[in-house]
Amino acid sequence: MMSQSQLNSAPWNEKEQSVITRDCEITETVTRKVTLATTDYSADSDYDDELGACSSVDTTETDWVAEYEEQEYSIIELLSKLKEYVSDDLRNTNHSPRRQKELRKLLLVCDSWKQEDVCVEEI
Repeated sequence: MMSQSQLNSAPWNEKEQSVITRDCEITETVTRKVTLATTDYSADSDYDDELGACSSVDTTETDWVAEYEEQEYSIIELLSKLKEYVSDDLRNTNHSPRRQKELRKLLLVCDSWKQEDVCVEEI
């Protein structure tokens, strides 16, 4: 025979929690390695008796953020392109109701993102 405390905590007596919602702010940090081209550098030439003609470049003053923004897509731009693609796909393709629901959810989660910071460092 079960005691009262055992009966109260028995699986058939458990109450299901109701669903609640809360507004949350999400911060995600992502990184990506890319090769960027630039003409924004200082070039020096020198001659070494052992090595011959030598040249070096100094990119300490290069505006890598500007180069990145000109040459690559940011996460926000990628989300915008994804949203465009999914919208076109929903309009032009006959999907199952389940797939339509999934694609509409994808459209919703593409919204509300904002870029807080961009950091580009030469490695």
